[in-house]
Amino acid sequence: MSIFKIETGQGENIVLVHGWGCDLRQMQPLVEQLSNRYCVTNIDLPGRGQSSWEPQIHTIHDIADYLLPSLPQEKAVYIGWSLRKKYVCVEYIVTAIEIASF
Repeated sequence: MSIFKIETGQGENIVLVHGWGCDLRQMQPLVEQLSNRYCVTNIDLPGRGQSSWEPQIHTIHDIADYLLPSLPQEKAVYIGWSLRKKYVCVEYIVTAIEIASF
């Protein structure tokens, strides 16, 4: 699977997660505002924009698993557009904590 992302700026990490039915362009105004002070990672979710879709994706947990290798491995602030994206962000954090504790 290929997750498309654009990283811009330097500093503490911020990850932007667009709303369902959109792509990373939805979050571009935030990139422009934040990238002068932070390292901003703007991603296309699976099946959106330039990211591919995998038929094995059935749950929000699956989406988080696919995103994990493409996201900053250091501490980051996650900003999600829409309630579903907040769940993806939370699921990612839980998954990352579980991996880190083994």
